[in-house]
Amino acid sequence: MRIACASDVGERRLQNEDACEVFTLSIKEEQITVMLLADGMGGKKGGEIASKIFIDTLSSDIKKEFEKYEAELKSLPSNETLQTVKNLLHNSNNFIYKSFATAHNNIIKEGYKTGLAGMGTTGVAALFTRKTFHGFYIGDSRIYCFNNNNLTQMSTDHTHAQELIKSEQMTPAEAQKHPVNHILTKAVGASLNADKPSYCYRDVSPEDIFLVCSDGLHNELTNFKIEEIFIKSKKNKNSENYLNELAETFIETANNAGGRDNISVCIGMLKK
Repeated sequence: MRIACASDVGERRLQNEDACEVFTLSIKEEQITVMLLADGMGGKKGGEIASKIFIDTLSSDIKKEFEKYEAELKSLPSNETLQTVKNLLHNSNNFIYKSFATAHNNIIKEGYKTGLAGMGTTGVAALFTRKTFHGFYIGDSRIYCFNNNNLTQMSTDHTHAQELIKSEQMTPAEAQKHPVNHILTKAVGASLNADKPSYCYRDVSPEDIFLVCSDGLHNELTNFKIEEIFIKSKKNKNSENYLNELAETFIETANNAGGRDNISVCIGMLKK
């Protein structure tokens, strides 16, 4: 697997309230790649704390969950390992949902303890092997897949603007510039009750490149522009630093377009 992540404060903010992490878990010859991203909110240091709590909670829970199965999977014949890992990921929904809820509760507790009650964050947890991709998300941080020169948005924003698009009261182009585009209908930690994350799935193709990003990227760059950057970058695909350079290109382009918010990206693909 090849993975990269990068985060930048942007051109106008004083602090970075985004957080991201990528890592790969290896079980025999199989690998599970994990991409985590959060975009915090809450003023003062609230957003920065909330996003870090989300990342730390999900990272710890996912690693512990797979450690539980590691000994069992290592004892299996090699030809059964992939199918067992695939089954484990297909059944991952429950423990990921629980982990989102744990992060939600941890943020609320920390908010009351620090006087920052009401802070919250978007949250994305994406897990994939060489066969399947599983995405879980709350808020307006997005999941994309680039394949065969086409960009597919796999996630659906949890915003008031998206609700208006769904009810055909607004077009996506209008929503991009509308004030309600930034108002979330779901967040981690921002309300008393935990929201259940939405879920997306894909059978992985060798050509797939997955992108997870905060709204600091997609509010500055249209999906067409993001696709264009992927297409232009293809000539460097075999470079050892390809994904790191691509992540920096996304951030630089978003900053050049205004950089009104923090910008974070995680990128993953199969190794070639």
